[in-house]
Amino acid sequence: MVRGLPESEPQLPNIPGLISFNHLQSDPLNQLICESEFIICRSGYSSVMELLSLGKKTIMVPTPGQAEQEYLANYLHSECRMVTGDQSRFHLNSLLEEAKRFPYQLPIMNDDKGLENAVSEALAKVEEFQWKKLDFIA
Repeated sequence: MVRGLPESEPQLPNIPGLISFNHLQSDPLNQLICESEFIICRSGYSSVMELLSLGKKTIMVPTPGQAEQEYLANYLHSECRMVTGDQSRFHLNSLLEEAKRFPYQLPIMNDDKGLENAVSEALAKVEEFQWKKLDFIA
């Protein structure tokens, strides 16, 4: 588990079967991600882009109250790109079982156009969501 808290001390207490880090530099983090079968993380924009570009099977848990994260997680789930879990009902074993059965449809990124197309599609969906949000407020 990588917490993303570079200044935090101390580490989490020892939990059998869990290795945790408060923070990792880019190279060790990338290596850990690439070696992992599943990634569990928030559905922030940069996480989504990085994990889709790596073709990783992901379980997204949006931050409660973050409409953009909730929208991205739900959209990506509907497109069979990522499993989505709710923080208030988070149950690790259930989500992992769902992820093992989930029909992932990950983008093929074997050239620059694959990555470019995936990023363009995601940006268009975020922009569409922002306009819908503005229309609702107006």
